[in-house]
Amino acid sequence: MSVQKKNKKSGTARPGFVRGLWREKVNPTFAAWFSSQKKNRDFGKIRDPEESDRKFKDWLKEAAPLSRAMNEARNRVKNSAGAKLLSEISRGLKFHDLSDPEGRDEGSGMPVNPESSPLFWQLVFMKYGITFRELIRQIEIEKSRVAHRKLIAVHRDYWKVITTGPADLKLKYNWDHFSLVIQGLDFGLDLLMPEELAECLD
Repeated sequence: MSVQKKNKKSGTARPGFVRGLWREKVNPTFAAWFSSQKKNRDFGKIRDPEESDRKFKDWLKEAAPLSRAMNEARNRVKNSAGAKLLSEISRGLKFHDLSDPEGRDEGSGMPVNPESSPLFWQLVFMKYGITFRELIRQIEIEKSRVAHRKLIAVHRDYWKVITTGPADLKLKYNWDHFSLVIQGLDFGLDLLMPEELAECLD
C-alpha cells in the first residue's frame, strides 16, 4: 500500500503539514467565538432535557463575553469582504422584488412571499451555487424546466428550515461552513492554505 493511501486511510496529514498553524493566522476572537458556537450545536444531541439546559446555561456564561468581543471586532472591520460576498449573492433581486405590496417586512411578523426573503436567496446559492437572480433568469428567459424544478426544491428546503431547521438539508455547501467562511473572510480565513482551512472547518 502506498504512503499516500496510508495517510488517507489513517486520517493523517500530508508530510510537511503542521496542524494548528491556522490559529496563528486567524483572528483569535473569531476563532474563540466560532468554537463556542460549535459547542452550542452539540447540545441538541443531548437527550436529557435537564442536562441539555444545564450545559446551555454554562455555555451562555462563556459565550456572552465572546459574543460582545466578536461584535466589537465586526464593528472595526472596514470594507467587509464577507458583506460584499453576501451582497453579490443577492445582487439585483429588485428586478424580481416580490415583497409585500403594503410595505410590510419580515421583521414586522407579517406574512411575506418566501422568494422575497434573504434566507430564500441564500438557500438558492447554498443548494445550487448560483444567485436567485440567475435562477429566475433561467426560468423566465431560457424557459428551463430544470431551473423551475430547482426553484420548487428550494421552496421545500425553505419550508423545512422555518419549521424544523436546516439539519438534514441536501446542500452544495455546508450550512455551518458557509457562515464560518463568510464571516471569516474578514478575520484571516483568506490567508489559509487548503489544508489549514480544512482543519479549521473540521
